[in-house]
This record gives sequence, structure tokens and C-alpha cells, in this order.
Amino acid sequence: MLKLKPASLAAIYFVFGMLWILLSDELMALAFRASPDLLILVSKMKGTLFILCTTLLLYGLLRQYERSRRIQDQALRESEETFRKLFEGSPDPILLMRGERFIECNQAALQLLETDDRDRLVGATAFDFSPALQSDGRSSREAGLGFIARAWEEGISRFEWQCTTFKDHLLIIEVSLLPITVHGERLLHNTWRDVTLRKRAEDALRQSHDALEKVVARRTKDLQQANDKLRQLDELRRAFLSFASHELRTPLTSVLGFAALAVKSVTRHIVPALAHNPVAMQRAQTLLANLQVIESEGRRLARLVDDLLDLSKIESEQYAWNDTRLRLGDVVQAAVATIQGELAARPELRLELILDPDAPAMLADHDRMLQVFLNLLGNALKFTPAGFIRVTVHPASDGGLEARVEDSGRGIPPGDLERIFERFYQTGHADTAAHPKGTGLGLAICRQIVEHYGGHIRAESMPGKGAAFIMRWPANAQCLVA
Repeated sequence: MLKLKPASLAAIYFVFGMLWILLSDELMALAFRASPDLLILVSKMKGTLFILCTTLLLYGLLRQYERSRRIQDQALRESEETFRKLFEGSPDPILLMRGERFIECNQAALQLLETDDRDRLVGATAFDFSPALQSDGRSSREAGLGFIARAWEEGISRFEWQCTTFKDHLLIIEVSLLPITVHGERLLHNTWRDVTLRKRAEDALRQSHDALEKVVARRTKDLQQANDKLRQLDELRRAFLSFASHELRTPLTSVLGFAALAVKSVTRHIVPALAHNPVAMQRAQTLLANLQVIESEGRRLARLVDDLLDLSKIESEQYAWNDTRLRLGDVVQAAVATIQGELAARPELRLELILDPDAPAMLADHDRMLQVFLNLLGNALKFTPAGFIRVTVHPASDGGLEARVEDSGRGIPPGDLERIFERFYQTGHADTAAHPKGTGLGLAICRQIVEHYGGHIRAESMPGKGAAFIMRWPANAQCLVA
């Protein structure tokens, strides 16, 4: 079916009517020239036909208008019904405002404001159930009018608002104002969301955070003061150790000297003179044994003093490091030469040296590196009744330097692998009958020296299957030289 717009239909009708009026009489005269009476009849019917066509056209237009109006009214009713369902069914409070006053609200808004009476809300303003001042310090009316003006100017306005319910409970709500048109009238659509609990939780969290920061600041200050005191005590400890070590050296030297003289005198003069007197000889032998214990323990005390002094200087960074270019293989050879006499006295113990000549050289203090290997070899001798001691020096896989001192001795308990590097800690496996007890500082000094040159030392062991001490300096260690 051909559908024409009203303007097109009116234009067609206008053209047709003008042609009908202008040409119909001439056409009729030509067609009915011989019948004047018929011409008069046709002329009368022309007006009737024109009125009939006009009536039919108007009727069709009115029917079309009525049908369109019914469709529009139905769509409007459906739209209003949909809006009403959305309005009433929304879980969020929704209100409509004309100017400053509410003209409609849904059930959620009534529930939020704790009332069942819609009339208490309709006709009121937001300022009627709001505190005098908002959180920003402005009056509720001033702030509200500002937010309303911004909604009209910018098309939307979102903000937080404090209000009181009809039961005088304070709420914090998030408000969205949106201009809409209803039946040709401009209104403000309000959407509210209650954020009271969230804001209270945020405030509580902020207060807890502030309180925690104060506690942390106070504890940090206390810890700083305690740390300062510990630093002072540590400085006093180091000063005492240094002083005590120096002061002990002189009397220890005298004690060791006189003990050695006493042992020599008893051995050379007293023991031969008492050969004919068994009782006196027994007492002389006891005296000699006691003097040897004094000498042995004196030497152990001297080593302890030396170790304490070395460790104190290294930790306080007061030690003078005499760095020179050296190769660890040469240091190992020097250490082996120092203990050669003890090795020769123990044929049941085999020494193996694997010294790679391509291992990188070091810029380090020869005496301190010698001290490291002497401590490690001394421990290996002490913990290995029989079997082997193996010293390896070779390039590390990353281009650095690695040295290992291994033995087939009694091993180290797993729980002691880290603790053995602590000061004065000993595992207690040493054969004290054959060797004097150590100072418990050797491995601590080894760690300090190795780490001073950018390296790392660790122990690996399984009880009963020996132990290995591995020292590694990475390729980027500053002590390594080409």
C-alpha cells in the first residue's frame, strides 16, 4: 500500500483540485456540445463529486491520524508503565524533583528514610531532613543549591550528602542528579545510595592506620634508641676486647715462658735426680703433667686472645689489609707447609691437592687468606681421625673463583651447618684427647675474611661422611684480577 506524508498528499490534492476547477468546464463543453441539458447536469454533479472526494480524503486523513494517535498513546502508556516498574522496583532510592522539592519517590527511598508515609517526603526538600552543615563546612542549603545548579549546567551532578532519617539516624549517601523530561516538563532524577557503613569502615580504618602509624613511629623511636645503646655497648665491647687482648698478651707471654722453663727444668734436672726414689718420681711426673697442661691451656688462651683481637679489628673495620696480587694455590701450599709436621705424624691421613693453574688471581692480604686455610685445615685435622683431606682450587662455572676444603671425617650435624660460623660455637666432635680444644672463633674469622673480599663461604656435610667447606668469589668480585 502506497503511503504518503500529509504534506505530499495535500500537494497532490491541491494540484488535482486546481486542474479540476480550471479545466473541467472546457472538457465538459467539448464532450457534451450537442446536449446543453446534459452539460448542465454534469456541471452540477461536478460539485457533488468534488465534495465527495474531499469528504473521503478528510475521512482517510482523520482515520490515519486517529490510528497513529492510538499507537502513540499505547507506546506512551507502555513507556510510563515501564518507567513506573523500574522506578518502584529499583533497589536504590529514586526521587523526582521539581525545582527544590520532591514530587515523587519509590519505596526504597521511604525505607531508607525510615517512613511509610509518602506524604512526609513528597513536597519536602532535601534540606528539611539534613543537618545544618555538610561535611565540607557549607550549610546544607548552600551546598544543595550548588549541586542542583551544576546538574542543570553540566547535565549530571554526583556528590556525597549527609541527611537524617525521620527517626533521626544520620546517613551518608551518594547522590546522582540527572535532568530528565516527563510530559514536556523538566525534572531532576535523584538516585541515592547509602554508603554510611562503608564511610564508617573507612573512617575506622583511617583511624586505625593513624594509630598504627603513631605506634610504629613510637616503636621506631624506641628501637632507634635501643639500637643506639646497642651500638654504644658494641663499641664498648670492641674497645674492651681490644684493651683486654693487648693487656693479656704481656702476662700470657710471661706465663707461657715460665711454664716452658719449668717444664724444661723438671724434665732435665728434677726427673733424672729422682730416678732412685719412685715416690718422688711419681710426684715429679704429676708436676710435669700439670706444667704441660698449664703450657697447653696458656697457648690456647693466647690463640683465643689473638682470634678475639683479629675478629674485633675486622668487624670494626680497623684492620689494615695489606692486599697484594696472589694465587690461592700458592696460599694453600704455604698453609700445607705450616702443618706438614702434624701431617707427617699421622700416616693414616692422606692429603690431596688439586690446584688449577688457570684459576683467577686475587688481590688480597696473603696472611689473612693463609689464616683462612690454616683454620679450615686445622678443623679437618681435628675432625678426621683417618682417611683423606682434599683441597681444591679451580675456576668457578660463572668465571669466578672457587676453593674447597674437604675431609672424610665425622661430618657435621645438619642443624649445625650455619651455626658453626657463629662466634664461640663448637659442635663438640673434636678429639680433645689428641688435640687441644679450639677457640670457637676460627670459622667466624674465616667468614669475615671471605666476605670482606666479596665472597661467600658455606658448609656441606652428612654425619659420618665427612664435611666440605666451599668458598666462592663471583666473576664480578672486585678482588679478582686477570
